[in-house]
Amino acid sequence: MSKSPTTTAAAISIRIAWGEVLAATFIPHVSWDQDFMLTLVAILGTTISPYMFFWQASLEVEERKLRAASGASAAAVTRKRLPQRDAANGVVAVPLMASMMPVVGDRTIMGAFAASRLLMTFGWAATALMTIVVAAMLIANIGK
Repeated sequence: MSKSPTTTAAAISIRIAWGEVLAATFIPHVSWDQDFMLTLVAILGTTISPYMFFWQASLEVEERKLRAASGASAAAVTRKRLPQRDAANGVVAVPLMASMMPVVGDRTIMGAFAASRLLMTFGWAATALMTIVVAAMLIANIGK
């Protein structure tokens, strides 16, 4: 792939503050505006979605091996796995809920779609309840 002379000249002639580039690479600038939040959600979404596909596929392979080894039906294996999945989902949900609540209620970010005071109250109550339940579950399982 050949570069045009103008591209090469432009690359040579511009002055790049490499110190700023290096600093910004390792110390990102965080701003809580709409563009930053949209980018953050996009990055998380594009990172988590492929991971979830691979996780689900590997989980199904693991369940098939378990069924083959134990001779159990698919329903029996799934029943054994559901409580573990529910617990993991509950643990992951707490920080997600806590990080989403300020965004959901912020009118500068959400505009007309911002949550009402009543919804924010219920949202924070659910987050607090989930936190208590996860803490209790972790404390109850420390010695096991």
